[in-house]
Amino acid sequence: MVKDAIFSSSTSAQLQVDGLWDAPELSLAQIPLSDERAVTNRLCMIQKTTTEQLMFDTKVAIIVRNDLKTWQRLNVVAFLATGIASAAPEAVGETYVDADGHIYGKMLGQPMLIFEADLVGIQTAHRVALARDITIVPYVFAMFSTGHDEANREAFLAEDPQNLNLVGIGIRGPKKAVEKATKGLLLHA
Repeated sequence: MVKDAIFSSSTSAQLQVDGLWDAPELSLAQIPLSDERAVTNRLCMIQKTTTEQLMFDTKVAIIVRNDLKTWQRLNVVAFLATGIASAAPEAVGETYVDADGHIYGKMLGQPMLIFEADLVGIQTAHRVALARDITIVPYVFAMFSTGHDEANREAFLAEDPQNLNLVGIGIRGPKKAVEKATKGLLLHA
């Protein structure tokens, strides 16, 4: 019964983010009824989401180089995510609206897995992705020194296609093809 539940730290952490729970190991019986309803509703949503996950025919993965500074990794992931979204407009979800009616932007409607790898690992994933004809969004090291899209494309064009100095790639395609390209890579920690 939900009333007797004790939350794990991961469940309580998510509820803390949502502003519904502020005590990591507290029984529901110890909070007021009005809060209990909110927490119960949230638990039902969590359970429904985890037991009835949407299935996608495609998969999205972003692979970022593991020897970059934190700001560089974040920059690469951000740019690659926008590239994947622009390459797959059918995968972009609907506009977000909050309870007060404020309208927010759209996001990709499916999960993105973030992996890390060394240069050789990214180059290998790139070659596999090319062979499987899936969407690839590249980011090479030289693009850190540019300031706009045209310069980025020029920097990429100047690279040796057989030995790209990749700092990241975003890929989207059939599940099995993306899994083949990311085989052996570790999720970003």
